[in-house]
Order: sequence, then C-alpha cells, then structure tokens
Amino acid sequence: WHFMLGGIAFWLVDVGIRYACVITPAVELIAMRPHSAECGFVELEMSGAAMEPGQFAWLNIPAISLWEWHPFSISSAPEDGKIRMCIKNMGNGTWTQRLYEVARSQKASGRAQIDVQLDGPHGHGIDLQDRVGLVLLAGGIGITHVHSTFRALSQRASSHSSILDNLKGIHLVWSGRSIGLFQVFAASIAECLCMEYPDSAPQFTAVCYLTSGSQEDCEKNASSMAGLDVRIGRPDFGEIYNAMAAEMGAT
Repeated sequence: WHFMLGGIAFWLVDVGIRYACVITPAVELIAMRPHSAECGFVELEMSGAAMEPGQFAWLNIPAISLWEWHPFSISSAPEDGKIRMCIKNMGNGTWTQRLYEVARSQKASGRAQIDVQLDGPHGHGIDLQDRVGLVLLAGGIGITHVHSTFRALSQRASSHSSILDNLKGIHLVWSGRSIGLFQVFAASIAECLCMEYPDSAPQFTAVCYLTSGSQEDCEKNASSMAGLDVRIGRPDFGEIYNAMAAEMGAT
C-alpha cells in the first residue's frame, strides 16, 4: 500500500489547490456571448491577460459545477489587456453544453452575470528562433490558440519588436464549416492585415476556407467579412507550403 502514498499525496495537493482557487475572488466577467455557429459556442471576455500568445487557462464556473475545472485556449493577445475564450458546445450532458445553455438563458433574461474562476495562464508561446516564414493552421473553433499567436505577432511587428527580425512572412490558414464562426474573428484578423507596419516587419496574410457553404453565402455576408479573403473549398496544404517556401526563398 505504501507505493500508493506518492499518488495520494499529489492528489491531495491538487485538491487543495483547486479548493483554494474556488474560495478566492472571481475574475471579472466582462462579457458572455452565445453563438449558434458550429453547433453552438460561448465567447467569454474576462479581466486579466495572458503572459505569452498561445497560452491556456483552467476555467471553473461554480454555477455549473463547483469542482469541475476545464482547460481552454486563450484567443486574445497579451497586449489586449483581457482574456478571451471561445468554448464549443460538445453535446448533451457535457459541461460545455451546460455553459452554452447558461449563456443563452442569461442573454434572453438579462440576469446578472455569473462568477468565473481562472487558474492560469499556463503554457509557452511559439519559438521563433531562426524562423524565416511561419504558416499558422487552424480548423473550426481551433482558431483560438492560432488567433492569439497571429494577433500578438501583428501587434509586436507594429511596435518594431526585434523578436521578429528574422521573419519575412506570417500566413494564417483557417478552414471552417460556417460563415458565422468566421464573423466572430473577422474584425480582429482584418485589423491585423490592415495595420501599419515598419518596412522591416514581416508580411501578414490570411485566407479563410469555407468547407460547407457556397459563394452565395459569402456574398450575403460580405459586409461582416470585409478585409478577409474567404474561399470555397478545402486548403491544399502542399500548395500553400510550396508557395510560402518560394516566397521566403526557403528550400
């Protein structure tokens, strides 16, 4: 039985940390918006900030479950001064489905916002050492981690950060099944593409691929997608890589 002592000790420490987090003051919930795209997801904006792009945090909402903590990627950049998450509804009986229902009910009733606990941020950003070009790939709601990196690099490039001195180009490729998902991040990505950069900054480009839609869908929502290159179909990753390599002069 003494072989189990180590595991039990670690479990007790973990429980103690989570209990301490539960009784600490909640972070400020700035906004909670439900979206119907991609089977439903919830957009959260909270006080605080990530230390690096591409980090994640553990989230607890006592109104849903006092003891359940779940990890989610942070989609905002450190310079944004807030923590933003987009959490997909994973189906009946799940914690994320209950969060989606809570967000919908609060939007309909206009009730007071709920308490939110965060443990984090955790994780490390991308290693850019000796990188000449960077291709960022995302599918569906998986854009959160990638968006954080793309936005943070854009902000650093505009502020003449020396960390990007070796980079010549940063290309975002995002595929999704609905225009509605693209619309949530459209303004932010377009802002990165339209930002003024110094001559030494890398070139920022982005292409969104609508995998379940038509050109008519794009045209109907053109006003909300202004500044984005939206194409119908699936990306050809080999073609994308070869084009990027040729542009960067890589072999």
